[in-house]
Amino acid sequence: PLQNILWTAMGETESGYYMGYYSFLDKTKDVEFYYFPKNHERLGAFVHHPDVKKLIKTSNSWFTIERRNDTLVFNDLRFGLGQSWEKGEGEFVFAYFIHQNKQGVLSISQKNKSFVEGQNILAPLWARIKGI
Repeated sequence: PLQNILWTAMGETESGYYMGYYSFLDKTKDVEFYYFPKNHERLGAFVHHPDVKKLIKTSNSWFTIERRNDTLVFNDLRFGLGQSWEKGEGEFVFAYFIHQNKQGVLSISQKNKSFVEGQNILAPLWARIKGI
């Protein structure tokens, strides 16, 4: 029900996505947008792997790719950021780790979520709903 008060706006460009928040209780109509580069090219040949194709389809192609050492991180943007979301920082709620072992076998695992992380989102969410 609070979705009717606090809105998330997303826009797509050729190279990335912009995400911003607007509350009906904001004093101004200005929205600060945060930029997230797509980096889809980092998937390389993995883009043809059936499990990666499922992630792309599930995300409706709203995703970014990050590199962390020898692992790719597939971020599904549809559910936004976790902790520090209000600063346009932190990790996305739904993230998947794509790793290829030395034998060439691809594995995908989902980022663990914690109750504490969820609790830490509530205070800034409530503050943002009340407007800036």
